[in-house]
Amino acid sequence: MDPRSRKKQARQLFLEVVDLADAERSAALDRECGNDADLRREVDALLSADRAAGAFLSRPTATRELTSAPVSETTPSESAGAQIGRYKLLEQIGEGGMGTIWMAEQREPVKRRVALKIIKLGMDTKQVIARFEAERQALALMDHPHIAKVLDAGATETGRPYFVMEYIKGIPILKYCDREKVDTEARLELFTKVCHAIQHAHQKGIIHRDIKPSNVLVTLHDGVPVPKVIDFGIAKATNSELTTKTLFTEHRQMIGTPAYMSPEQAEMSGLDIDTRSDIYSLGVLLYELLTGTTPFDIKALLESGYGEMLRAIREDEPHKPSARISSLGDTGTRTALQRKVDAKKLSSLLRGDIDWIVMKCLEKDRSRRYETANGLAADIKRHLNDEPVTAGAPSAAYRLRKFVKRNRVQVLAGGAVVVALLLGVVAFAWQAKEASEQRDAAVLAKDSEAEQRKIADLARTEAQKQQGIAETQEAEAKKQAEEARKQEAEAKKQAAIAEAVAKFQTDMLAAVDPIQLPVDPVTKEPLKDAVTVLQAMTAAVKVLDEGSLEDQPLVEARVRDTIGNTLRSLARYSDSEPNLRKSLALRRASLPAGHPDIATGLNNLAMLLQAQNKLAEAEQLFREALEIDRAALPAGHPEIALSLNNLATLLRDQNELAEAELLYREALETYRAFLPAGSPYIAIGLDNLAALLQLQNKLAEAEPLRREALEIYRASLAAGHPLIAAGLNNLAVLLKAQNKLAEAEPLY
Repeated sequence: MDPRSRKKQARQLFLEVVDLADAERSAALDRECGNDADLRREVDALLSADRAAGAFLSRPTATRELTSAPVSETTPSESAGAQIGRYKLLEQIGEGGMGTIWMAEQREPVKRRVALKIIKLGMDTKQVIARFEAERQALALMDHPHIAKVLDAGATETGRPYFVMEYIKGIPILKYCDREKVDTEARLELFTKVCHAIQHAHQKGIIHRDIKPSNVLVTLHDGVPVPKVIDFGIAKATNSELTTKTLFTEHRQMIGTPAYMSPEQAEMSGLDIDTRSDIYSLGVLLYELLTGTTPFDIKALLESGYGEMLRAIREDEPHKPSARISSLGDTGTRTALQRKVDAKKLSSLLRGDIDWIVMKCLEKDRSRRYETANGLAADIKRHLNDEPVTAGAPSAAYRLRKFVKRNRVQVLAGGAVVVALLLGVVAFAWQAKEASEQRDAAVLAKDSEAEQRKIADLARTEAQKQQGIAETQEAEAKKQAEEARKQEAEAKKQAAIAEAVAKFQTDMLAAVDPIQLPVDPVTKEPLKDAVTVLQAMTAAVKVLDEGSLEDQPLVEARVRDTIGNTLRSLARYSDSEPNLRKSLALRRASLPAGHPDIATGLNNLAMLLQAQNKLAEAEQLFREALEIDRAALPAGHPEIALSLNNLATLLRDQNELAEAELLYREALETYRAFLPAGSPYIAIGLDNLAALLQLQNKLAEAEPLRREALEIYRASLAAGHPLIAAGLNNLAVLLKAQNKLAEAEPLY
């Protein structure tokens, strides 16, 4: 190879490896240079010049585009004390493949510390300038509390571009969490803020493409940790060019850090990279925050060779976080202690929801990942709030446990009443099981307390020099002991409620069993055939009125809710009303103001009043229930959508159509955002809105809503379900109103 060709090849290879970490760079050079010692020496010389203060690359004329002025071969490098525009350089605080970052002082129009990033001497090729300007433009587009802000931009006297960012005095997120021993829940809360920052970038049309712990710094604001996403140096615009020098990634050029790289980035083909690539990298970051290691071992990945490394990223499936912790041995024990638990407890915390969430992010098929970073953050919030998550395929038992744990009683009107009662007994049984599990958790917590005390004692005797650490561990043991006592008390409370409700249900059903008591408990008349639901309800009310649950108001409130809703379904309004009013009164007296269970009682009573045409009082209760749900539950919670639907239906009946339409639309948007596609609740929301539009003669707008609702009913319900018939009838009526008789007839 002639010297000119070798120099050109060396420059190209230099540009490909300059941004890589030392180990990755060495492996790449071994692979690309092979036995060509002269080529290796050329590249090593360029890398040495890049690292040396004041050094620069030989500037290739064929691939270079100058900025406003040429770079002088004798221009000295920046140094502390140098002045660039309005900024005085104080200290170099970072260096990358294309630029250096300085802490600088701005003196006008305000005096403040800033971070100034400037392109390196000799790095003025088209490719590097494009990447540099892409980062500058990407940051300028964004304005988010968790993304480093761009304050200014310009060029040096020699024409090299620079830009000025806010100075962030922070440390990488993983290092911060481990140093401060941040527990798992707090790590998840911190991570959701990073998700919101990436979502903001995506909304501005920017893909980061290099999300990793060193690009997420944590700084403290009034003692509160605040993450900041930095380094959009290899960001890519999703909707438009960032600058006129936008970088088009060359064929087979790696963009990103291998351990955090998505399978489509490793594909290095014609497949376009979209925002879901960042979702994958967020999943890797979350994996490392929780387990202390990446899904693929970095050392093994780099030692496997370039082609094998890309294949592993594209094809190999990583272990679930909970399984990874169990396989780490002593490393897993240290990782767990940094999260204030033991390894067994940490694995248990990650099993289930967190495993599902992380593995959904790490799907090889990007269509199976979260669509948005906000969707990922919302699922984490659902986990933290003990709500079912959308990741994975949770079983009916899992959803039921989540439902019981939140202690929210919902009775669907119009169902088969006897079946509803049996399902209620099953729900109470599940609640008893949950209470038993909480008792088991309390025992485990006690064991953990003993283990923590043992660790503290060993630390004190083994290392007197580390007395402060031992005292911290002892304090932590006491804290866990207190938490164990709280868990045990809560478990006993839940067990008592579950047992009381189950006993009452059993006694109630036994009281009207014609075998055990062959006479009516109220009229004392002989029972002729089977016991009716009304007789069961009457007997239950009599037992309650005698004060059997007087010392357990919340248990009585739940039972009266079941009775009141059942009687309302039987159109026994006068019998239903005192039970629902009593249930609401018990909740108001026993729970703090604004508790979501009070909203449940308000909704139940308001639906009865609406059925009795007592619309003014019903409206007042519906509005109060909606106000409580909005204040007590996370924005967009499905319970809020239920309250919105209730109030909207009442307003529709009162011909207040404009406000009703707004509420129906908000309810439908909430269902779509927080429920899985194809949920029957979405279909009900569609039908409600369509019915209102028909009242306003907006038939064309209502038709696609009716059709979508029918599709959902058919896909999600068993053949022959009454809601499918209702969906057919609703669409047929609408088509008939539009004189589409031939299309309406087969639906009828």
